[in-house]
Amino acid sequence: MLQRVVASGRDPKATKVVEVMTKPVISADPEMSLEEAGHLMLNNRIKKLPVLHPRMAARSWASSASRT
Repeated sequence: MLQRVVASGRDPKATKVVEVMTKPVISADPEMSLEEAGHLMLNNRIKKLPVLHPRMAARSWASSASRT
């Protein structure tokens, strides 16, 4: 987000998320296997994957980064 807003000279207070968000939004289904989610992340070169229920907002995030 920093690179897309601040480093590019945009005003963070005036910039809308839709102007800098990644499109299309890539997400996982709660019933997807970990292997499928991993392939989705690798194939799309993403580090975080929102897990969405079709009728609800984001419930959780899968991440390729280790947490300490």
